[in-house]
This record gives sequence, C-alpha cells and structure tokens, in this order.
Amino acid sequence: MGYLGYVSEAQNCRLGFKGLSSGKAYEQSYNLTSLCRPIMRILADQTSKSGSLSVVDNLQRLCLARDEETFSIRYNTLEGQRMVLYAGQAAKSRWLSGQGIALESAFQRPPPEIDSATIQNPKRLEKELETVGRQGYVSNYG
Repeated sequence: MGYLGYVSEAQNCRLGFKGLSSGKAYEQSYNLTSLCRPIMRILADQTSKSGSLSVVDNLQRLCLARDEETFSIRYNTLEGQRMVLYAGQAAKSRWLSGQGIALESAFQRPPPEIDSATIQNPKRLEKELETVGRQGYVSNYG
C-alpha cells in the first residue's frame, strides 16, 4: 500500500513514500507547528541561538519543529526525533518542572546512549529542577 518498502540489498524494510505524505498532512493540519516557526526564527535572529518545538509523547520528547539556523554551531535535533524526557534544557525548564510529570516515571525506560553530562538519577535531577525554579532559567553544557 506504499507505507513500507522492501530494500532487497539490505533484506529489510524502510518507510515508504505514503509515510512521508501522511507525516506532511499531519504537519499541515497541526497549527501549532506553523504558528511557532516564525516565532522561532525571530528568537534565533535576536539571540543567535537555535531552538525547537517539542511535545511530550509517551514519556519521551518528540521534536515537532526546529529553526533552520545559519550559525556555525548547529543544534543537532531533527524534526521527528524522539529523545529521553529528562535530558536537555527544554526538559528541565518546562516539562519536568512545569507539567507535573513524576521524575521516576521519566526514568522507567532503560537510558539510551547519553553524554556524561546528562543527569540520570531522579533525586539529583529533582535538585537540579529546584535550582532551575529559583533561577528562572536553564543552562546546558554538552
């Protein structure tokens, strides 16, 4: 039906062209993404920083949109990419500290390969979030 394609050389399947068109149709019907793109561009131009729009989905972050920055240092998140909920500035500043998601539930899945700067202990992350709340901003290195 076009949603999957078989790659004979690799002897496995890949996403077909209908998957792409379904994704684009979803993107066009989801107004939040189209509303945020111009705002992300303005913020990037004013701050010389990149940004992205993500949502919480099944205890993961799902990147819906990102700005196409032109800076020499690139933000390495791709649209459609899934990431652990507890890693990164966005997670610390918004989802974990502002949406009432229990920290323990965010750590239920086995962690993927993450850099050594990522806090992987719920109690330590809880202390970090308290600091974020007091400061009113997040800094991230790594």
